Amino acid sequence: MHPNRYLLFKYSLSSLGSTIVDFGLFYALFCATAHAGGSTLVGWSVGAVVAFYLQKHWVFGLGDATPWQKLGARYGTGVLLGLGLNAGGVWLLCDELGLSPWFSRISVALLAWYVIFLFNRHFVFTLPNEP
Repeated sequence: MHPNRYLLFKYSLSSLGSTIVDFGLFYALFCATAHAGGSTLVGWSVGAVVAFYLQKHWVFGLGDATPWQKLGARYGTGVLLGLGLNAGGVWLLCDELGLSPWFSRISVALLAWYVIFLFNRHFVFTLPNEP
């Protein structure tokens, strides 16, 4: 398999794994507390940490080459970028252009996922001497 496709495949699996953690925690906490907002915050936060760990160690293979503290700010920037792309894209497609909410949400999520993959690959999880 081509190295870039394999990297994208591993990134996809890490995204799926972190999403399962996110939604699993959301479901468990929501069933226990009936508080959707707090359950979403906890699930999403733990899912983001799981994604960071999987991407740092398994997807991009940095291991301990770069301390997590140095990557944290860049990763956080990517999280905010993803949030902006998702919210802004859905607003544009659904609220401004009148497209279906589900079409808007799914298409924007896929586009944002790929943009964040590129951001993580070329900005977050790179060694200092990599281009």
